[in-house]
Amino acid sequence: MGLFGKRPVKGISEYELKAHGNRLTNHLHSAFNDHNTKHIRDQKRALLDTALGLVNDRDTNMSTTQKHGVIQADEFEGVVGGFEKKGIFSKDEAAQLRRTAHDALGN
Repeated sequence: MGLFGKRPVKGISEYELKAHGNRLTNHLHSAFNDHNTKHIRDQKRALLDTALGLVNDRDTNMSTTQKHGVIQADEFEGVVGGFEKKGIFSKDEAAQLRRTAHDALGN
């Protein structure tokens, strides 16, 4: 525990997903640009956004300075890995999502 309470939880915050013109979200969405029709791309992007939004809730072990939930590495892997196992995301798409989110998940 830190001097002023709990330490911030590592992961992707709502701020990171929305800040700077949705830069991180746009990078995550770019994983679906290959070999898909526009309709399928849009569906996969919406599915990812919805899944990350459901995970992005406030946890009890979070610091009081964190206003919203954080998508932690294991939660992100659960979402991406689950969709990959079901065949919704291809192996290449899942790998690109993991690479894109790697740095953000560590902060």
